[in-house]
Amino acid sequence: MERMHLKKQQPILKHI
Repeated sequence: MERMHLKKQQPILKHI
């Protein structure tokens, strides 16, 4: 659930 929030706030994290 927190991952969705992080993805919206920091799409760069998804790239890592």
